[in-house]
Amino acid sequence: MHSSISETEDDSLYQIYKNLSSVNLQRLMSRMTLFFNKIPSYESFTQLYRTVSQNANQDTWTTDEELLLQYVIISLKETGLKVMKQQQPQGFQLWQQVQTQMSIKKSNKAMRCKYKEFIKKSPQRQQWTQKEDQMLYNLIMYQDYSKSSETDFKMKKKWRLIANQFNILNENGETRSPKQCRERWSNKLDPQINRDQWSVQEEIYFIQLLLQFGKKWADISLKLSSQTNFRRRTEFSLKHRYKCLQRQSNYNDVQYNEEYSTDWTFKQSRALIGKLQQLQSQFNKINSNSYKIRNIENMNFESIAIICKKKIKILASASL
Repeated sequence: MHSSISETEDDSLYQIYKNLSSVNLQRLMSRMTLFFNKIPSYESFTQLYRTVSQNANQDTWTTDEELLLQYVIISLKETGLKVMKQQQPQGFQLWQQVQTQMSIKKSNKAMRCKYKEFIKKSPQRQQWTQKEDQMLYNLIMYQDYSKSSETDFKMKKKWRLIANQFNILNENGETRSPKQCRERWSNKLDPQINRDQWSVQEEIYFIQLLLQFGKKWADISLKLSSQTNFRRRTEFSLKHRYKCLQRQSNYNDVQYNEEYSTDWTFKQSRALIGKLQQLQSQFNKINSNSYKIRNIENMNFESIAIICKKKIKILASASL
């Protein structure tokens, strides 16, 4: 090994190269602008490291420095790349690791900025057309998903398969990702979406769920549907309602002896509890019997998912 590279650096470089060699380049090329189209030999890789170390420039980036930065970042693989995007301790630690491995006089901030230049910008989303909506609706309502388990039906609905089928049938050339299809269905097209005005009883139950389950919006939507004949609120609707209830809350002298989710700060929990007590008082004036808190733990939510699935099929048959 060249004298300019110590044994410790040699081990570190070998590990970087080993990780780099197992990366799926084709997949990365769809997300990043890469300065290479194949993995270099180990000799070429170490030679690049020597060149960069000897000619490090603090002010400007050279082509070799940019190339080495790509090698080091990509060696972290997809899991590392996801963490690096987050503003949390793990992300900062990975950037410090990259800075150490690069062995150049560039700041952590400079490397993060350069990395952002490599990321390809996502194409602007086109609005969904009425024809696309109808096509997606038909795919989900009339395709046979009976082979999927109830959990798969609830959590995934085979969105990847649905998106693939949709893109094959779509004649306008616009492609939709599984996430786009899922969000369009969940927030717009699902016939089980509940768009009715909120009742006091539903709001009370909603706040109870918020206190117990925090910001698990998808779970809360499913649980809340037991109050509304299994017609569900969208996650957007739940978040919007939560903000409205929080603004309306008067949480002076609130009393609540039950435990609540750690998702909420002390101030947020007091606001929710205050609004809950206001609604319960309002409900008691309307009804002689006070609203009884439902035993959420004993409810069979798997049955709720099955019932929701059956109701969708019934709606589909009725629309034919």
